[in-house]
Amino acid sequence: MASEDTSLSALEALMTEFFSHNTSNERKRQIEQILDSFKNQPECWRHCLNFLSNTSNQFVMMYCLTVVEHIINQMWIRMPAPDKAELRTTLRIFMTTNHQKVPTFICNKLGKLIVDIGRLDWPHFYPDFFMNIHQLAQAPETAPLGLMLIQTAFEEFTSPREDLAVTRKEELHRLMLEQVPIVLNILAGHLDAVLEKHSHLVTATPPPSPTHYQNNSQQTLFSTSPLHTGSLLSGMFKSSSKNPFQCMPPLDDESHQLSVLSLKCLAQLLSWIPLSSYITSSLLTTVFHFASFGCHPEPVMNVGMQQAQTLRKNTDLGIQAMGCINEIMSKHCIPADYEGFLLQVFQDTFHLLQNLTKDNSKNASNRNTLADIDDVYVEKFTDFLMLFVTHHLKRFESNEQFPILEFLALLFKYTFQQPSHDGFYSCLEVWNVFLDYLSYKLKNENNYEATLNKYKGVLLALVQEIFRKLQFRYNQSSLEELDDEDLDDDSFTEWQSFLCQCLEIASKISELLPHEIFHLVFSVFEENLRIYFDLEQYLKPPLNSSPAELNVVGENECRRLHCSLRDLSSMLQALGRMVIYMSGEHFTTRKLDAQKTLEKLCHAATYSNRHKFYEVKTAAPLVLKGDFIEVHAQILATLKAFCYWLTQYVKETRDENSENSIEKIIAEIAIANIKRNVPEKVTHSAAHLLISLTATVRPVNLFQFIPVQELLALIGKLELRFLPIETQIVVYRSMSNVLVLPWANVTSDAQQMWPIRSSQHDLLIQALSEPLRSACSNPNFFQEKMLQEHAKSNIYGFSR
Repeated sequence: MASEDTSLSALEALMTEFFSHNTSNERKRQIEQILDSFKNQPECWRHCLNFLSNTSNQFVMMYCLTVVEHIINQMWIRMPAPDKAELRTTLRIFMTTNHQKVPTFICNKLGKLIVDIGRLDWPHFYPDFFMNIHQLAQAPETAPLGLMLIQTAFEEFTSPREDLAVTRKEELHRLMLEQVPIVLNILAGHLDAVLEKHSHLVTATPPPSPTHYQNNSQQTLFSTSPLHTGSLLSGMFKSSSKNPFQCMPPLDDESHQLSVLSLKCLAQLLSWIPLSSYITSSLLTTVFHFASFGCHPEPVMNVGMQQAQTLRKNTDLGIQAMGCINEIMSKHCIPADYEGFLLQVFQDTFHLLQNLTKDNSKNASNRNTLADIDDVYVEKFTDFLMLFVTHHLKRFESNEQFPILEFLALLFKYTFQQPSHDGFYSCLEVWNVFLDYLSYKLKNENNYEATLNKYKGVLLALVQEIFRKLQFRYNQSSLEELDDEDLDDDSFTEWQSFLCQCLEIASKISELLPHEIFHLVFSVFEENLRIYFDLEQYLKPPLNSSPAELNVVGENECRRLHCSLRDLSSMLQALGRMVIYMSGEHFTTRKLDAQKTLEKLCHAATYSNRHKFYEVKTAAPLVLKGDFIEVHAQILATLKAFCYWLTQYVKETRDENSENSIEKIIAEIAIANIKRNVPEKVTHSAAHLLISLTATVRPVNLFQFIPVQELLALIGKLELRFLPIETQIVVYRSMSNVLVLPWANVTSDAQQMWPIRSSQHDLLIQALSEPLRSACSNPNFFQEKMLQEHAKSNIYGFSR
């Protein structure tokens, strides 16, 4: 015994010395050699078990457990059965006796070693392995220890290491499935007991009705559709055996620890078991109750440390529970009590959404509930909604008794109460999935009109609120926070990404309601365009060489103008996305709308070309100049989108000889911006308008149009070299299109005027290639680097 004590003292001294800041690296290497030699001695594990029981030094404990781990992993098969029994029994007794005394990492290491033994010996040589764990997990004083062992066992047994044979892996998986019902009962028992224990602390007030949190704004949210909570919803909730989620009091530390461990075990379990065989409505509702801990925010100002810790505990519980729910919802689970399960899922989802979107206006901060809830919890709940809509909405939606419109009303509130842009984007993805489902349903069912009318109010309200959210007129402070300079990996700025995702949803709804969405967009577009046109009366004409001046000088007036110009630009992009729903099969019914829009766009483009607002002197040049450039460029870009519709239009109306044909008006609008002193963004947009016109519409005799002839002359003189190379290339390709592409609706080659167009194309190519030919003809070209470098740009531009 004295020898053991001496050895332990020596080991403690070595470990303390090893971890001392004063120990040199050389000495540490010497200590490592001593420790490694001990690890390879026979019976070293017996010494380690003795040291473990008689030391309070954490370093020594961890070293001893590391030695035992080496024995289990490397020598276990060769050990005699009595030695194995002694080792595992000693480890188990030490762990159960000291789990509350030793540090958590020591306890976890002990659990890992016992599980490693079970991985090798259970059930053949260690038959009571799981029975011991079950006993620990069920006893109140050892429940946390038992749950830790359950989680570790499931982690190790379901993803065993490569050193196990395939047959053993399959055996472990089969045996683990046999343990699932027992473990689920244990976990459900703990979770239900915690809820029961604390439920009596809730004040004896009746639970809120399903409409408790619906204020007047929600009741009229979708005024054009029957989205009103009524007897159907009330009756459904009265039939439930569970009360709606109430704001539970904070759990004590013991209950909180037990709940978190149980939920972690459950999440691990749900990640691999076949859910439909085991999950019941009762268990799911219990987990939803814990999920509700994360959606009852408290006042965030002036809270003490203790209250802050309580809020954190509640949030942790909610996050863990949402992880479990998401595991369930991701599996297309259909449990045995199918109808009851579906009813419970919907009820629980409905109540959580009510809690998350309830009116918080009575609080001093007057913030919505979501703003006070942990970001991770909100993210997990949005993930849940995505899974819910993706995998399970069809089951609900096909049942007439489910108030699907009320659910969508809450999803609507949840979407537009998101405190972050990323959260809003994630919610738009949920709507995107719903719209895909609805489109599929409409295409594959006979009652198209009835189904569309059912959801029409929802869809219109969604687009209206999206348009409200993206307008600076209503939301300037939030939108100004979005960066509009730095590009992401997709070459979008933050603002462009935001606008694009909003317009994607509006565009998808336009596929179902093209007429209604067009008029929503057009009304906002027309309102802001009217403000843009009215600027003409506030222009002071230029004096001598000074530019014209805009007589809008007040700070508020400049701010309103800025917002209007930004919104005009956004609505122009929205109109561009509407073109596809005015073409093809929609062409005849939407022809008047398209013509009206195209006339407005041509008027706006001509107006912009005439006044060149980007040159005008303003009271806020740093802001308004960029706005004017953006509007001008966007008008041209929207005209480019309408070239798609114009292709179909010119098949019906041929007036190519008129100088006032719409095609020639558009060509003149574009060419007017391909010159010096025009902002690069506007010129680039004009070039793309021109190439779209010449490639898709292909107007007859456009090469004889005077502005086109003038542009060809400039190219022949190489007078467009001031443009960025990318813009130059687009312009050159446009002129090539004019000369080599066959005209639309002209079937006879004789009418295509190929000889004249071919000769002009030859002249175009000769002019573009002249700098390159001239450089190569220089006798010093192949020796002089400077000449070669100068020719590179010509080679690049011509080869493109």
